[in-house]
Amino acid sequence: MPEICWKHLLHSNIESSKLRYGEEAFSFWPKGWNLPEEYEHLKAHYESLPRDVEQTPIILKPSMQACGNGIRCITHLSQLPPDDPFLKIKSVAQYYIPNPLLLDGFKVTFRIYVLLSSVAPLRAYIFPNGLGRICSHRYTTDISSFHDLFAHLTNYDINKHNMTDFLEHKGEGMSQEGLVTDGLRTDFLTVTNYLKRQGKDVGTLWSKMKLVTAKTLLAADPKIASISTSNVKYRGTTFEILGFDFLIDEDMNPWILEVNHAPNLEPHTPLETDLKRAMIRDALQLVDLPMASNPRVTHLANTINGLNQTLNASGKSIDEQLHFHDSFGHQQTFPLSTLNHIEVWTIVEAEQEYKRLGQWQAVFPLENADEQLLLTNTATGSPEALYSLGCGGRRNDLLVKFRQLNMSSEEIIGRMEACANVN
Repeated sequence: MPEICWKHLLHSNIESSKLRYGEEAFSFWPKGWNLPEEYEHLKAHYESLPRDVEQTPIILKPSMQACGNGIRCITHLSQLPPDDPFLKIKSVAQYYIPNPLLLDGFKVTFRIYVLLSSVAPLRAYIFPNGLGRICSHRYTTDISSFHDLFAHLTNYDINKHNMTDFLEHKGEGMSQEGLVTDGLRTDFLTVTNYLKRQGKDVGTLWSKMKLVTAKTLLAADPKIASISTSNVKYRGTTFEILGFDFLIDEDMNPWILEVNHAPNLEPHTPLETDLKRAMIRDALQLVDLPMASNPRVTHLANTINGLNQTLNASGKSIDEQLHFHDSFGHQQTFPLSTLNHIEVWTIVEAEQEYKRLGQWQAVFPLENADEQLLLTNTATGSPEALYSLGCGGRRNDLLVKFRQLNMSSEEIIGRMEACANVN
């Protein structure tokens, strides 16, 4: 899924969304430049800065590498001359986020798992726990420290080479705060429980993280949906688990660092074993790997489609019985009579999927998606639902409306049969 997992493509997609909807709507993505093609823009930006902010740290990330390979931090553009080997590969340069959440003085970031069961329409879920990766040197913003990757990059494959030093110097602060660590790892729920004890609003933080995840996926969804529609013959036979890397700053704002294709699911520690086993178990249940529910989906979808044809042929409809209120309190009508076979199938499929969530939580569609994801198009000044674009747009919209309708397929079928039997 290169459109969000290759860093330069993710950057391009989010920057395009910023242009369409404004910086604030996508402020979770740090200001940055695609290299090498935007090097002159980066240079011009640096030259335009007042002298007192000229040493703003920049993090350089190779686009198609993982595990922290090739990442550098610079504090002045002179450290990235035009003939630098870094400018011969696809990469992203971004402002370094200077105020991260610290655990007893150590920087931490989080790998949160996101499951896609469909992209056209989009159905995405987030697991409520994830891995916390801890730096092995204490954090500092001293400008001379940015060469020390042990203090600024949380990647385990980097910090494992400094494990002994970390264990010798971390002290008892984390243990005294109830922050159970497994070497350089902790888990997201342990940290949020610690934050809750500090009086932080972790409920709002989690809501923000879900919204950020939805926006990140939807920024690239039209392209992903187009590719998927062209290459996937049977929609129900594919799913993907992605690793979203989050940084939380000291003000409890979530930032997206990157999205990982095929994140490592091998457990290296007891903490990872428990977390990943629960996540994978519930993922396989959610996607219904044996496809045990498929006959049920087929039966319900075929019944609704057959009744739709019968009612439409006789000039009847139950649409006026399918009223609901959107997130703004406006009464809407679910347009059942206009749905084609595929649209009915995807709605029933999603309905059955919601019954198998386990610990997974919906990222999209949400019942209040029409409010949370309604953005202003800066060119037209008109409101626009972020999920309405691309080849999955209408079906995305129908899934949101179906969640708001809050009526089961069986109840809809009952009303359709009653309508069909009226002379």
